[in-house]
Amino acid sequence: MNKKIFFSILVSLGLLTTFSSCSKKTNKEGRYIPQKAIAVLHINGASINQKLPWDEIKNTSLFKRMMEDSTLPAKIKPLLENPDSSGISIKNNVLLFFMNDSLGQYAGAEGALVNSDAFEKLVKEDTNGKLNFSESEGMHIGTGNGMALAWNKERFLFVIGIPKQGNQWGANNNSFSSKDSMQEPEESVNNNRNYGSLAKQVFNIKESESLGSDEKFTELVSDNADLHVWINNEELSSSQMSEIPSVGPLNMLNFTKMTKEARATASVHFENGKIVVDFKNFMNKEVADLLAKNLKSQGDADMLKRIPTDNLALLLQFSVNPEIIKGYLKLLGADGFANMGAGMMGFSIDDLIAANAGDFIFSVSNIKADSTFPKADYLFASAIGSKSEFEKVMAGVTKMMKVYNSSPTADSTKEKPKAPFTYNKSEKYFALGSEQPVVDAFLNGGKSFSSPIYDKINSGPGGTYINFSYIMGAMSPLASDSFSHEILDASKLVWQDMIAYTEKFNGRSLKGHIDINLVDKNTNSLKQLNRYFDKLGMIYIQKEMEPKPVQGIATPAATSQY
Repeated sequence: MNKKIFFSILVSLGLLTTFSSCSKKTNKEGRYIPQKAIAVLHINGASINQKLPWDEIKNTSLFKRMMEDSTLPAKIKPLLENPDSSGISIKNNVLLFFMNDSLGQYAGAEGALVNSDAFEKLVKEDTNGKLNFSESEGMHIGTGNGMALAWNKERFLFVIGIPKQGNQWGANNNSFSSKDSMQEPEESVNNNRNYGSLAKQVFNIKESESLGSDEKFTELVSDNADLHVWINNEELSSSQMSEIPSVGPLNMLNFTKMTKEARATASVHFENGKIVVDFKNFMNKEVADLLAKNLKSQGDADMLKRIPTDNLALLLQFSVNPEIIKGYLKLLGADGFANMGAGMMGFSIDDLIAANAGDFIFSVSNIKADSTFPKADYLFASAIGSKSEFEKVMAGVTKMMKVYNSSPTADSTKEKPKAPFTYNKSEKYFALGSEQPVVDAFLNGGKSFSSPIYDKINSGPGGTYINFSYIMGAMSPLASDSFSHEILDASKLVWQDMIAYTEKFNGRSLKGHIDINLVDKNTNSLKQLNRYFDKLGMIYIQKEMEPKPVQGIATPAATSQY
């Protein structure tokens, strides 16, 4: 064969192999997680351990107190001193996941082993004969008590059944909620599940059936974040909908059109002075097309600047073409019901859509101390679209309010409570708020505030701001409640605020970003959380150690001097 031809064939084969291998992105982190997992938490052990070494955890007051506890089993102490002695290195990745199956749900945890002999010794000594052990093809399995543990030389898997809980529709489902259902774990979960077979099935799962072959999961775990969160909304919604009786109008709604192919992901980074979360929502083509047509690129900046205060506790902003309402109703198959309900109020869904420009804000501000519960100014505002349709919608709402106010009460001697809000409108906006001055100040637009948070939350179709420092500063626990005072004081030293916002919609996913800002800007947030929870834990322990009054015996009163 001609050398040039032979060389060309080799190059072509090489390129073909390269492109075919790149066409399907894979990952090792999800290699043994079932592809239909409802939720997955991936813990980056190396990154977490670098930012918060185990020695710092050992140096906390809670840890030292636990090690001094005489009731702590002696065999546990060496593991707490050196977790790697368990055979599982804390510097390796650990994954937690939740699954649906025909018998309900189960949870799993898996990771790599650095010393399988040490792990096996620990497992068999710690279970004290409570598990039945077997070995097959180099894999060890221990089963019993509604759970299973499987491992080989390289990795381990732990699965446990999740008891079905009673739900709002009245099904008991073996719930823990009643006294009669307080049973041992093996009786609380469905006994028909074979946990040994389940462990084998998950342990030996094919790559094509795992999240290792899922391109979205591959993209998620490729950024070296400290934590990764994966939620399969399609599986989650199917499990939730299975609990709802198939009767009435709900049975006619097509929720699967909304949740098909829906996934939510988040990458969490613990940085100096803040916790950063990058999230992404994936959706099917129908929903994506609807959002692409109707999500606005940014909100109404003028609405944000009209908020008549700097003392913000909470601010929400959302901007969308109102036509999205009709699109969602059609996807659900609920447009007929919606028009029927609107018609009873004297307008149509088309009127409602035309009445709105699609820009909305909600704010809570000016928190006022109160002896029972803190009061605040709240404001909801929307931009008006067609004035004639808006008047039509408002006439319908006003009519319904009059019907409510004129209807008899159960106790004819008592007046109906007045609505805890007031509202008004201008040429451009409608506003509803807690007090008339709040509503009027927004509509008049006499003040114009600027803040860095406005630009961030207004950079896309939606945004949220929560001012933890201001909220906690406005709280005033009872003077006698020392426990709440200590918790609040500890929290004030840690939490500052949170800003969350979405980016402009692009393709089949909606990206967003969250910054949780802490007071200390120079220390890694994971170390700050370690100290914070240590402080809270010690406050709680001290509270529990306080002498409690003996029931039935009155506390002696102070002696009076006459």
